[in-house]
Amino acid sequence: MGRTAEGRPPPGAAERMWELSSDLMAVTDGEGQVLAVNCAWQTLLGWTEAEMMRGMDLLHPDDAQAVVAEKERVRDGATAMNFESRLRARDGSYHRFSWRAFGDADHLYVVGRDITERVHREEAARHAQKMEAIGQLTGGIAHDFNNLLTIVRSAVDLLKNPDLPEARRRRYVDAIDDAVERATKVTQQLLAFARRQRLDPEQFDIAERIADVSELLRQVVGPRIHIRTDAPIGACHVDADVCQFETALMNLAINARDAMEGGGELAIECSMVDEIPPLRSHAATKGEFVAVTVRDSGVGIAPELLPRIFEPFYSTKETGKGAGLGLSQVYGFAKQSGGTVGVSSEPGAGADFTIYLPRSQATAVASSDLAVRTPPDDGAAPGSLHALVVEDNEEVGNFCVGMMRDLGYRPDWARNAREALDALAQDDADYDLVFSDVVMPGMSGIELAERIRELQPDMPVLLTSGYSAILAQEGSRGFPLLAKPYSARELETALSRILPRNRAELARQTRH
Repeated sequence: MGRTAEGRPPPGAAERMWELSSDLMAVTDGEGQVLAVNCAWQTLLGWTEAEMMRGMDLLHPDDAQAVVAEKERVRDGATAMNFESRLRARDGSYHRFSWRAFGDADHLYVVGRDITERVHREEAARHAQKMEAIGQLTGGIAHDFNNLLTIVRSAVDLLKNPDLPEARRRRYVDAIDDAVERATKVTQQLLAFARRQRLDPEQFDIAERIADVSELLRQVVGPRIHIRTDAPIGACHVDADVCQFETALMNLAINARDAMEGGGELAIECSMVDEIPPLRSHAATKGEFVAVTVRDSGVGIAPELLPRIFEPFYSTKETGKGAGLGLSQVYGFAKQSGGTVGVSSEPGAGADFTIYLPRSQATAVASSDLAVRTPPDDGAAPGSLHALVVEDNEEVGNFCVGMMRDLGYRPDWARNAREALDALAQDDADYDLVFSDVVMPGMSGIELAERIRELQPDMPVLLTSGYSAILAQEGSRGFPLLAKPYSARELETALSRILPRNRAELARQTRH
């Protein structure tokens, strides 16, 4: 098209660009009334210039508040860049546009590019990545649990032999017990990654915990690796689950050990920071945090592997050398505790893993909400204690009732919370405790426990669950919880803890 001698576009160039542009262009007055639009409005959305001039409301309702705020920014002299919103086409569908706008109090000039197809492609790509991750996750779960079930099934088969020597019987029972423990650990790590495990937060000094577990870490990493700690005692307090923090620290130490096969140095440093730096496309987060960095002098991590290292069952180790759940537990614990975890590494230069946790502002641990209620001594008469078991699963309910009978209790079984409340309301009800599942149709176990607390404040209640969204988000609301899977010994111990002293002694005498 050329330029004039003054270096400006020739006369009429702006008008031609207005007419030919495939992007939406519009001019409005200070109040937002449309003064002019280009032909692209009809090409892309189907609305004529006359319809647009009548001020048709095309904006998606969910975008209205953000658009108004952006408009005010532009009025004040700012320039809007890549601001997105959705507009309704004549056929009722919505198109997504990326806008640029500038103006003043009297006029606004806007240009919008249709990015609908790009957004759809990005969503399809994310969905494909999600499905791939789900496939990897389910494959990893199936692999690990099939291995464990092979042990259990084979051992159970061999235990059916009536002539089995006692030593071999004991070995097979121990193998089943070990397999269950390993399966439980896999489940807990998966829940940690999904941020669905129940945490028991308490205030503690991270530096003290590092000092307490340092000897154990030395045994884990071996004599060829030197451990150096730099953590100021008394300064780094957080509110988090101590056991989960120690597990995360252990997982990072094991990961570092495997990266330093020939020996090296493992450094654990603790410091206070005023922000979490930008991580994995997330912006920096201002606030008071405690940063725990675990640094190794190992082989490092290739750049293309860094985005995937926190995925469950993803491992750079050889087959059989690791399940790929250690780092996912670290990630899940940090996120559920209100922080996150970062990593930096270069091949041959080691790796730095940093856990960021919100710094505690409290000066003392408030443990009253976590304490187990101990009802007053009511002088229970001698005999087996009467227990109400609340469980909706037929197989688990049957087994639990049998196990409690073996432990010396007189159990009744309610299939849901309503049945339990009806049983407790009977005139001749003489229950000594309630043992309830959390996840049930209708009223949950926690809701049942709170209802029992209102009706019979002195009734001991023990909850149990393998997973519950309520527990993950809100905790057990002060009620003691026994995690599934549990052993008979763990159930016996948990029940004894919620009973008054004289009833606990009565239960012990009944069993023994």
